[in-house]
Amino acid sequence: MKKLQPLILVIIIASSLFYFYRNDQEFTGNQNAPTDLTFKIIDGRQLSLEQYRGKPVLIDFWATSCAYCIQEMPDLVALYEELSTEGLEIIGVAMSYDRPDMVLKAAKDLKIPFPIALDIDGEVADAFGDVNVTPTHFLIAPDGKIVNRIDGTMNLAGIRNKIKTMLSKEI
Repeated sequence: MKKLQPLILVIIIASSLFYFYRNDQEFTGNQNAPTDLTFKIIDGRQLSLEQYRGKPVLIDFWATSCAYCIQEMPDLVALYEELSTEGLEIIGVAMSYDRPDMVLKAAKDLKIPFPIALDIDGEVADAFGDVNVTPTHFLIAPDGKIVNRIDGTMNLAGIRNKIKTMLSKEI
């Protein structure tokens, strides 16, 4: 049994890495993003996805305690600054376990220009299929269909290309 322990450990680690790196799931375009929920933004506004119909939207589930989320945030800010004038929308969704004061501080410290929602009751995470891993991203096409779900950090170049393709088709 002792000889099997290292092998079992390697299998567990390999399985975990496989799960983490097979994180970009493409959808067939048949799954609609939830439109009947409200995002409660830290500045007091309330938004719905229906408001963004006709534009690509990237939903970013994140947490202040998630090192990958914080590390990835400057890339999301840069993506937003690059493509928001062309129509891209990003909504950051802080997980229900995140303290609102910590979310406010992080949003300020990281100079996040896009809306950040507090998901205090977990309603938004539930509506997107019980999101419990951070970061998790959903790319929503202008027609309201989910085209990608990415669990873990995303391939920024790949997402940028998909968004640019969506934006070029809007013309």
